[in-house]
Amino acid sequence: MYPLTRRRFLKFSTLFGISCSLSLEPVKTLAEEQIHRVTDVDHLTEFEKLHLPRITAPDLTGNGHVVPIIVEMDHPMEPDHYIKSIEILNRRDPVVSKGRFYMTPANGAAYLSTQVRMHSGSSQVEVIAECNQHGTWIAQKPITIKEGGGGCATETDAQQEETFDIRPPTLRIPHLIEEGAIVAGEIIKIQVKFKHPSRTGLKLVDGQFVPVKPPFYVKTMEVFYDGNQVSLYKMTEALSDNPFIGFKLRIHKEAPLRIVFTNSRDQRFEVTENFKFG
Repeated sequence: MYPLTRRRFLKFSTLFGISCSLSLEPVKTLAEEQIHRVTDVDHLTEFEKLHLPRITAPDLTGNGHVVPIIVEMDHPMEPDHYIKSIEILNRRDPVVSKGRFYMTPANGAAYLSTQVRMHSGSSQVEVIAECNQHGTWIAQKPITIKEGGGGCATETDAQQEETFDIRPPTLRIPHLIEEGAIVAGEIIKIQVKFKHPSRTGLKLVDGQFVPVKPPFYVKTMEVFYDGNQVSLYKMTEALSDNPFIGFKLRIHKEAPLRIVFTNSRDQRFEVTENFKFG
């Protein structure tokens, strides 16, 4: 593990001239009274537009094993005003939280793309965003998973587990592919592909989810840039197999980007990219 040590924290604070750090508390759902809800989404104020997450997800899908979710916000990511975290939930599912992504101003933009498991039927995808000045905000989007297409029951036997194919993560930088170079100060999208299974250990028995095995999944993704931890993605067993995760990062100097994954068995996997300006 690479904790956000005091030395790293002070280095990061010096870089941005303020005190801002990753929150490392466990994934848990916030109390309802702490959350701002917008009642008229068709007539948002400019303040509400900044704080309300935009959710991209399918209206209808037959595959609840892999539901793509993209969360974007126009909120600034400056040292004194930024989004601290975004969490994806579905309160109808046996695993409610789909994970929480913690950010710092070094990200440059509040953005996350991921894939998660959801049960069949009609429900609401929820995203809760936390602003360091103005509290937590919730956005919702309806979704329907066709009957028989639910992805939350994923028990496996011992023989199947022995054949799990796990491979090191790989990085993809769309900006380099499209533009051929990076300019200092640009905010670019980072994509990470990791071939790793995800099992909830749940079995559906007479309409009820029953735990039959320990879950096995990618537990965390830590992002280090220029030697500082800038992001932390705390995932749950509701993550899909072979996750393809996207986030954004402000590239301010030629320096290494290192991404470290840890699974629920405390096995570690990592990938590094050394940024050079064109």
